[in-house]
Amino acid sequence: MKSYFRLFSTQYRPEMRDLLSHQFNSSIEELLKYATGLGCNYPEIDFSKRYPHMNSRDLQLFRSFSQIMKKPLCIAKGLKYLNNLVSLVSIPDPELALEKALTDFEQKHFNSKKIKDVTSELSIADFMKLVEKSDNIRDAGVSYFHGLQTHRIQKFILALHLQPKIVELTISKMANSEYFFINEHHNTLGGKEIYTLWDALMDRPAEASIPNKDNKPLSQVIFDEHVLTPHFLLPVCDSRCPEWLRFIISISEEIPFLKNAFLAEAKRRKDEIHTDCFISLLEIDSCKNDLGNKNQGLFEVRPRS
Repeated sequence: MKSYFRLFSTQYRPEMRDLLSHQFNSSIEELLKYATGLGCNYPEIDFSKRYPHMNSRDLQLFRSFSQIMKKPLCIAKGLKYLNNLVSLVSIPDPELALEKALTDFEQKHFNSKKIKDVTSELSIADFMKLVEKSDNIRDAGVSYFHGLQTHRIQKFILALHLQPKIVELTISKMANSEYFFINEHHNTLGGKEIYTLWDALMDRPAEASIPNKDNKPLSQVIFDEHVLTPHFLLPVCDSRCPEWLRFIISISEEIPFLKNAFLAEAKRRKDEIHTDCFISLLEIDSCKNDLGNKNQGLFEVRPRS
């Protein structure tokens, strides 16, 4: 067990200064290109081997999803376009402005108009009902490290590169029980007995987790010891991981309206208590090394301009 769960004491990492340099001096495309190259270099899931009975059409759809969510240029295009939509909303509250922009887009482009609030951990069967309907998910049942709106933003990014109807169809196919994968490591940190395509494409773990056994508020757990995510849970450093996506948005100067929305959420939810919180190592380094706090403003929202 210890070979998988070695405690990691954050040391100063030169790449963190490099990342923050990209944050202030480069485009979001360069920031994303740099950030996706840090950390997770595990082999990709081979869909054809893991799901040998998957038909060729579905295989291509899921591969397309994975490629879009990994590519810095695709991620940047989606975030910049959404940031522009939020900037046009005449609501001063940054979270409500983001909510309005996402809802307007979903109402216009998706067949599923329903917004589903997930406020607690659901069974696989219940969550797959939401996935099968391709509902637009606000995930308040997890910490703000994950983000309330990240799954809707993932769906938004995908809809800019694929037809929205194709995005909904592909998400609904993730609920197909024929594509469930038995996870032999389900008794370990973050493990699930059944591994779904939603887990593989929309909810991959970050590189670390904070157990928070003392039930501290979220604003304090960032400084606690954390555990590296075991390699067999396939952590990633791209937008398939909600924690990674939220952190990148929160440090990007080129998308200020999205950034402010996520910082406002962090401020609003900082006293919540969650256990076993996945979190990006980049975020831990940023806070512990005090390299980005003044500019990132962990709970500091800038006025709309």
